[in-house]
Order: sequence, then C-alpha cells, then structure tokens
Amino acid sequence: MKYLRIRLDGNRELEVKKSRFSIGSSEDNDLIIPGLAPRHMVIYNIEGKWILIANDLVQLNGRNFRGETEIQDGDRVEVDDHLLEFSVRAESSAYFRVLSGRDAGKLISIDRSGIMGRSPTAEYRFSDPYVSRVHARITVKDGEYYIEDLNPKNPILLNNKVLKGTQKLHTGDEIRLGKTRVLFVNPEEKPEEALYVSSRKPLYVFGVLALIVAVFVSTYWYISRKNALYYEHVSRAKIYASKATVSDEVVDKIKYLNMSLHELKQASRYGDVGNLDEIVKANLEAWQKVMGALELTSRGQVDSARIVLKKVSGLIGNSETFDRIYARVQRLSLANQALAVAEKLEKTGLEKEAQELRRMAIKYMAAYNTASAGSSEDYKEESEGGQDYGINLNLDLPSPEEPGHIKLESKGLLQEVSYAEESREHEPDISIPNPEDVSIKIELNVPGKSRSPEKGPASRASMLSSIEGISLLELKRLYDSGDLNRLIEKARAYLKQKPDDPSAEFYLNVALREKRARQLERKGRIEEAIRAWSEVLQLDPYNKRAKKAIIELGSR
Repeated sequence: MKYLRIRLDGNRELEVKKSRFSIGSSEDNDLIIPGLAPRHMVIYNIEGKWILIANDLVQLNGRNFRGETEIQDGDRVEVDDHLLEFSVRAESSAYFRVLSGRDAGKLISIDRSGIMGRSPTAEYRFSDPYVSRVHARITVKDGEYYIEDLNPKNPILLNNKVLKGTQKLHTGDEIRLGKTRVLFVNPEEKPEEALYVSSRKPLYVFGVLALIVAVFVSTYWYISRKNALYYEHVSRAKIYASKATVSDEVVDKIKYLNMSLHELKQASRYGDVGNLDEIVKANLEAWQKVMGALELTSRGQVDSARIVLKKVSGLIGNSETFDRIYARVQRLSLANQALAVAEKLEKTGLEKEAQELRRMAIKYMAAYNTASAGSSEDYKEESEGGQDYGINLNLDLPSPEEPGHIKLESKGLLQEVSYAEESREHEPDISIPNPEDVSIKIELNVPGKSRSPEKGPASRASMLSSIEGISLLELKRLYDSGDLNRLIEKARAYLKQKPDDPSAEFYLNVALREKRARQLERKGRIEEAIRAWSEVLQLDPYNKRAKKAIIELGSR
C-alpha cells in the first residue's frame, strides 16, 4: 500500500487515511482552504493508487491542469497562493480496505495482533451496530496474518463462507462482519492493483525468427493496451460508485451509478469484472425505485410509495439518505391514515378522538419536509441542486368553541393550508415545490355549535371498537404513554392481521429503536445511546423522551 502525505504551504503536514479526501472552501471538506471553490479537488485511493481530480483550474508541477491524474511522489499543486506538496511512500504492512458499511472508504493498517469489533478498546474498531463488540481476533506472526471468529452467534463470512476456527488470510480475501465488508491486502504477498488486472498469456507462434519477433511484439502491445483500458474503465467505475455513495441527492446517486455501470460494461470488453456490474446494477435499480416512490408521494400515493421503499430497504437500508426519505414517507402515510380514521370518528360523533388524530396528522405532515430529524421548530428545508418532494401545509384548526374547518389545498406547484388554534403554539408555515402539476383539495368541516353531545364511557368505548382503523388511536396513546413493551406487542399483532398497516409499521419501528436506546443508556454506553436516540428522532421529530435523553447524555 502506498501512503500519501500532503504538506500545505511548507509547514502543515497531514497523512491521508481515507479512500476519498476532499479539498475546498466548504466546511464539509477534509481539508478546508478558504478562497478555493467549495469542492476544488478530490483525491481517491483506487486499487492502491492515489488519483487526483481537479474540478477547477490548478497549477500541477508548474503547468495549468484540470481533470484526473495519478499522484506521483514529489508532485506540487499551486492554487490561490497555496502550495500543496505530495509525498507517496510504499509501505509493506498489510491493511484492510473497508468496502461497505458505516466505515466505507477507510484504510486500516494492520501493524499488530488485536481485536476486530465495535468496542472502544478494539485495535481494529468498526462503527457498524451489527458488528459485535468483540467479533474477531487478528494474529500477526512471522509476517503472516490469521483471523479467528470470537462470536459464533454472529458469524463472520470469509469469501462468502462461514469462518470456522482460525484461518490464514491472503491478499484479496473478503471479510464480512455484520453489514460491513472489508478487503484484506498484504503487499508483500501481492499488491492490491494486481487483484484487478486479468492475466493474459501471449500467443507464441513458431516459425521464422522474424515472424516470431513480430508476433511477440504485437501481442505484447495488444495485451498491454487491453490491460491499460481495463484498469482505466474499472478505476473510473469505482470513482463514480464512490461519488454515488457519498452523494446526498437521489438524482445524483442514479447519475453516478449509471456512469459506473457504463464504465464496467466497457471494462468487461477487456477483462472479467467479476460481480461488480451486478452489484452496481442492483443498487441502481434500488435507487430508481426510490425515485419512483418520491414521484408516487408527490402524486399523493403515499402508501404505494411506502411499500416500494420497504421492499428495497434490505439492499440500501444502511444509507442515511434512504433512511431519511423512508422516515418521512412513513410519517406522511401515518398522517393520511390518521385523517381517514378521524373522519370516521367525527361521523360517529366522537369529536374528541377525531380532533386528537387530526392534530397528530397536521404535525407529521408539517414534519414531512424537515431537514434535521431533531428539529421540530424549523420546518423549512432548502433543496440544493434538485427537486425536493414534499407537502406544504398551512392548516386552520378551529377552537372547540367556534365553528370552522380544516382545509388542505394544492394548486399548481404550491400547496397551502393554514393552521391556528388558541390552545396551542403557532407552528410555522412551510412552502415546498411539488414536481407534479397537481390540484388537490380536501375540506373537513368541524362545526362548533352543532356538535353532537358527549357520549358516556360505555357508549364511547362501544363506538370506538366498531370503527375500522381505530388501532391507530390505541397505538398512538400507548406510544405517548411510553409503554413500549405493550406497544410492540400490539403493533406486531396488528401487522399479523394487516402486514402493510402504516400505523402499526411506524409505531413498531420507532418503539424498537427507543427500546434499544433505553437499553444502551442503562448499560452506560453513552455514545451509542445518543446515536440510537437520534435514530428515534429521525422517525419521530416530536419524541420528547428522545430530545430529553440526548440533552442529558450530551451533558455528561
């Protein structure tokens, strides 16, 4: 493996330990340099080689440059009065390249024997929650590397086979722990770049000496050219796949995956790409279905969108972008169901319960386009570089003493409904562009003076039990009370009767996450508990228990 160091302006030096390293003025860069473009340069480690992509003009070794090149030892890049000097050094120690999971892109040097796992004390630590705290042992002995499974209940796959006992590792071995895949490389045995080049044996033709020489030379040139083209296309395919992984926009993910698949098809003309094209194609199809789900949502077909997302969650469920979209659609589906049940309740004269569900629906519709899962005060989100599929809510809810109505209206590209109630704080209006030219109008009249008289407890319970979908109200109240065990039991029972029930699916998901967060908190695993509570807030931005827990844990 070749290690890359960068010296900035002759004094500051840093080592690049990631497969993707960005330089620019934006705060999300790995190296922030004011005055440059937001993403001026990006460095990728592809098959052991460091590739520089200059998105804007720089001076490379004294000449103008923009585009892609392999970084050589001693290269100098000048940009906006800053000097970057690159140092590339070969190291002989083995390493892990993390291919997928939360730590995707990391390069982990193996310099001693130690534990692989999620524990903070592990020598080779991973943040994947599906990795055990003490998962495997790496043993380094006489220049050889061995792996031993320490948790047979959570098995390790070595080259797609269950690891049993202790086995020796070789360059190219793929290890899977939880949802994390890592590639083992020992440069002394075989460099990483050798894994991606198909061997070709030249054809030897016996005959006249001149003919032998001519055939040998032409064959050698042809094979070298094919290998060069193969490597070039595979490298580009991996760069595009990396861009798709780090991109936050679904449109960009689809674009880069299409580009990656095209490069792999070109590479397959010169060599075997293995199953890389199948993996990229599967991910591409999954994200195309996500885009289709967003379009269904924009047309009001929220339940259909939720079912589509549920089907692809097994493949791309570890993506933060997918989790954020899925959580929003789940909330919106729940809100739609709540409005439908509220209308049934109101027709039966159970206005108190109807108003309870209607308020919840209003709240979750407003949160549909929230950018930060923990922010329930600010519902505005700016769309950067693409369309943002959402609902604009402006709801007008009357007080119980006054007649009025709830109106949900959409015209053209803008949906507007107003909300006001004396007994609650004013929640901000939001405006969200809708990609479809649709026209939706829903009015739910709530008469004030002519309300039906209050029903007695026995009568009310009897009427509630006869209304289809009333399980939503029961699950909501269990969730509000914090009785998670009872909530999980009820939600699972309802899902057995109706597997695609929005409320049962939503409350089961959020209850399981909250229960896990509580368990981690009781065990004193503070960082993991905070992350778990954050997952709860991503599904339900209004969970007061999660907000309180994060504040308390963060202050410890």
